[in-house]
Amino acid sequence: MFSRFLFIGLGGSGGKTLRFIKRDLLALMEKHGIENPEIPDAWQFLNFDTPTNPDGKELNSIVAPLDVNEYAGLISQGTDLESLQKVLDQRRKLHPEMYGWRVNPAAVDVSISHGAGQFRAVGRSVAMYNASKIHREIDERLSKLNKYDIAQLHEIEEAITGVSPDGAEKPGLHVFVISSLAGGSGAGMLLEVCDIIRAINPAIGQELFGILYTPEVFESLGPGVTGGVQANALAAISEILNGYWYGGDNNIMNDASSVPPISDAVLESVGLSNSIVNSGPAYPFLIGRVNQQGIDHGRPERLFEIVAKSLSSMLTSPAAYSKFVAYVIGNWQQYKDDRHSATESDVLVNRGRKEEQGHPVFSSFGYARLSVGLDYFKEYTIQRILKANYAHLTRYHYESPEAKVIAKDKDEKNPDIIAEEIAKLHESRFKDLAGLNEITDNFNQVQDALIPDSMQELLDGFTSNVTGDVNSRIKKRIEAAEAFNICKNAIEFHKDPLLEKMDQLIAEEVKSWIEKIGDSILNAAEYTIAQIGLRAAAEVCKLVANELEGDLQTELHAEASIHLGVASKFANELERITDQTGRLEPNSRIIYDSLEEACDSVRAYADQKIAENSQMLCREVSKRYIRPLQKTISRSLEVAISEYEEMDEFANWSDAPPPSSVTPHSGEYTLIKPNDFPKIFKNLLVDTVGVTKNNQESLRKNVIEPAILANYLHRPNIKRIEDMLEIKGPLKERNAEKLELHTIKQTNNGWYPEIAGSVRPAQNVTLEIAISMDETRARIQNWLQREGSSFGSFLETGLRSYLGVEDTFQNEALSDNELSTRRSRFVSQFNAATKSSAPLVNIGTGAFGAVHPADKPDPEELFNYAYSEIPLGSHDLTNKVETILDHNGLDDGEINKTLNNDESIEHIDITTFIEKPCSPMVFDSIFRPISDKRLKAISGGAGSLQEFWRNRRTKPIGRFIPAPQPTILAMIRGWLTCRMLGLVTPPDFKKDIPAKIVDWESGRPIGFPHPLLDPTPRQKDILTAILESLPLAYAEVNLTGNLDSLDPYISLRSFGSPEEADLEESIWSYSSINSRLLDWIKTGDLPDAITKPHNDLILKTEDEVTPDARIKLIHKFLENRKSSYAKDFKEYVRDAREEPKTLSYPPYWVGLNSLYMRAIADLDKAVADAADNLYSEDW
Repeated sequence: MFSRFLFIGLGGSGGKTLRFIKRDLLALMEKHGIENPEIPDAWQFLNFDTPTNPDGKELNSIVAPLDVNEYAGLISQGTDLESLQKVLDQRRKLHPEMYGWRVNPAAVDVSISHGAGQFRAVGRSVAMYNASKIHREIDERLSKLNKYDIAQLHEIEEAITGVSPDGAEKPGLHVFVISSLAGGSGAGMLLEVCDIIRAINPAIGQELFGILYTPEVFESLGPGVTGGVQANALAAISEILNGYWYGGDNNIMNDASSVPPISDAVLESVGLSNSIVNSGPAYPFLIGRVNQQGIDHGRPERLFEIVAKSLSSMLTSPAAYSKFVAYVIGNWQQYKDDRHSATESDVLVNRGRKEEQGHPVFSSFGYARLSVGLDYFKEYTIQRILKANYAHLTRYHYESPEAKVIAKDKDEKNPDIIAEEIAKLHESRFKDLAGLNEITDNFNQVQDALIPDSMQELLDGFTSNVTGDVNSRIKKRIEAAEAFNICKNAIEFHKDPLLEKMDQLIAEEVKSWIEKIGDSILNAAEYTIAQIGLRAAAEVCKLVANELEGDLQTELHAEASIHLGVASKFANELERITDQTGRLEPNSRIIYDSLEEACDSVRAYADQKIAENSQMLCREVSKRYIRPLQKTISRSLEVAISEYEEMDEFANWSDAPPPSSVTPHSGEYTLIKPNDFPKIFKNLLVDTVGVTKNNQESLRKNVIEPAILANYLHRPNIKRIEDMLEIKGPLKERNAEKLELHTIKQTNNGWYPEIAGSVRPAQNVTLEIAISMDETRARIQNWLQREGSSFGSFLETGLRSYLGVEDTFQNEALSDNELSTRRSRFVSQFNAATKSSAPLVNIGTGAFGAVHPADKPDPEELFNYAYSEIPLGSHDLTNKVETILDHNGLDDGEINKTLNNDESIEHIDITTFIEKPCSPMVFDSIFRPISDKRLKAISGGAGSLQEFWRNRRTKPIGRFIPAPQPTILAMIRGWLTCRMLGLVTPPDFKKDIPAKIVDWESGRPIGFPHPLLDPTPRQKDILTAILESLPLAYAEVNLTGNLDSLDPYISLRSFGSPEEADLEESIWSYSSINSRLLDWIKTGDLPDAITKPHNDLILKTEDEVTPDARIKLIHKFLENRKSSYAKDFKEYVRDAREEPKTLSYPPYWVGLNSLYMRAIADLDKAVADAADNLYSEDW
């Protein structure tokens, strides 16, 4: 079943990776039928970074930002480095954490509200300052993961896998920390975040994944942007190794035989009392730019995307999860031990008891995907339509065939004047579609819309009532004058109720018209924009508004006056009665004909009211709707032009090969060849719009509909834009369920006219045109993926169908030749993708052979492959796929788990990882960029070297040296021993002479790295500087492919190890005096010395030349060292309390004080024990 995951991104690189993970997960859910997908509670995302606001706006066009509650900016606006450091300085319990590396704000020009300035020390300071917030945010996410909605997770799992999960089993919980090793923020806070997790929940901490981008990833950005990344990575790797190898023991009770747990004042300051025995990620995976097959993935964003796809696959593919996440957790320790056992050579850290040794640390993974290629084809299609539409929107008024004809006929070059001429040709159509065509007697759309449906019935009733009254009054022959009065009185009696009812009905129609006209106008505007672009459409609105407020007002006023004149003179129609002589018969034709004509005249009151209301509505809709629409369209032109300028790299409207933006990236392989995209696009478009493929202009014109007109939302029966020409009258329909897809949207509660006597105030409409690239893309995508459409069916094609017998182009059986071609390409692309999925690091074969000589010489043979589900079970290709999987190390059970018959699967994800962790020294991706940068710094002199290392280290020196604590302790003992015996010499930077030591094995002098990271250390910091520079020796191993650069450190360790210590005897304990020191005590001989012994050990007279005398001198030397260091340390702590900036400067050895004191005590005791045996038979 799907597991719970917490992804923590550190810095900009980590945050961007999280964005891509979320994008891929949401896209996968949507693809499997989950509408409006949301990330479930069981998958949590959290980005810690220094800036107040998140980094990565340049990616907003391709991947959505994280939600607001997923970004934890650690610095609020206005906080500066000086005020932050002042707070840390005041927390005296934190001082030991800052020994020797505290940031001096006066020397660092960084605005921390915008980032850490590529200084790891600044990033660590920010993390220390905000440790409580980091603790709280992580704790909240872990709590959410324990209260997640299991039904929600099961629904997603069933939708994606088609399998209903077992609800009884509680899913696992995994935490991934994703960070660059190279930046300031992420690399600086990496260990802080990991250690807080370890302290919150030790069980999770022991299975903590670290995804770590090496400096190589950022090389493509250029030296101006990446000046400090190599030194940051060197420091980060060192601190990771120190923490990984720390090997503290929580079970000891003042037992000096084991390394005590880590004492971390930062963790204690936020109430985390759980001591930790190791630091940093438990499973660190390195990610470089160039993989083991030499495939270069280019810019950092591509690496973030690759890592995201791989991690998304692990979340949602049971096969990939089982073969990677579960496999790593279940086998890491064993494989780490196996690799360690195969490391027969002395690599400095592999001596002592097993728990004291530094086992191989780093792995890596790579990723590739094989798909039909529909995502790329879809993007090609969208880009092609997008670019065509924006060209139409912004350039129709001077580039279209219509514009060119006008320009030629009018001999006109001004685009604005051409737009006006185009508008004159399209004004009438706009009015017709909007329902505003009212000018002249030929068009009465507004007045006709105000005629109530029951008006005729009302008027007929009026006539009937009047006629009935007259009938009841005229029963016999009557004088003409009396008949006239009876008829006139009957009309007068029924007229007022008629007019009152007439006003009521017309008012209802006016209200309805006000409510509905907006949709018709917007539909007409969308159609007009689709026809003639934005500039000319705005001009059409201007022409229409001018007419509605100008000539039409005069015309309607005149019509209303005419109707009123007719209605008010109804009595004139009755005068024919009085023209008669004599008495009239009751059923006289002249009476009733005159009466009917008089009633018809009264009906003109309705026409008068409708004309008056039409006049008012035309004026008001122009002012309050058409004018705002015109301004909105005009403003949107600027937006469209800006968007169009961003489309230089988009696919053009041509049959040319697609641009790189829509072709597979490195590591992605498709079955459809990108060069076939234009042909497929044209075939599908022809089938969609019913136009011949040779009519390019018509094809292009018809893709305007999904992006602008969206007529399939208005009238589903409209297939082609030409069909719009057959529509008569206003376009009233608008899809209420998909209003967000319409181009023009009303953003307030509508318009309202100024009506005399109305209590409701007049109001202008406010509109927006959804013309941004994202909004237009959404409309195109919705159109493409309509159910049952040619594009929609093709874009839903799965791998199994594509490689089967169904032709997704024409719904006919594939030819044998085409089927064979597709399957052959699948096999070749599958093999290529598998090869391309090699881990995203370069392993130096020379260094690998030197460090792990007993292991397989070819690193590629050490890879392990994790495949997502492959939908080719029970298929003609099954045997070939099984053969490939078997060749790549999958057993029968894993193969059966990987193969299925799911027709919805469109791609295969392949994640390849280094099965057994390796020593850091074998990775070119780490050390080659560092070595190159270091050489440049050396050539730049002392200033350049100091700048190289400034503000990179973020731990006291004892927590920085990349070696296990027992090895560090042994090297300190070795240093003290060699200082006594004249076996080491200090460096001389000015004379370019390295620090040297007598080689333990050969007895010849050998040099430490030179210059040191601190090229000019103080006297008491020489050992500190030598130990701090150990990672330079690791870099040299990687560069040369041999272990010679480790020999000086191995000699230090050997001189400080117990007598005759075998490979697995403790070097944390100094159980017996070192043989070389013992020899000197016995004989006083220094055959290998490269300088005179320390002054404390120089004997004064011949009488003192005895073993006993030499032992006393050693005790004196050690006591002097102890008292001197204790005094200096006490003064340092006092000075730091009084002036915290002391923590920013030498001495740096204070970060090793406890180990120094332990080393002096070890030597003193061993020498004392030797004195007890001074005259034993063993001597």
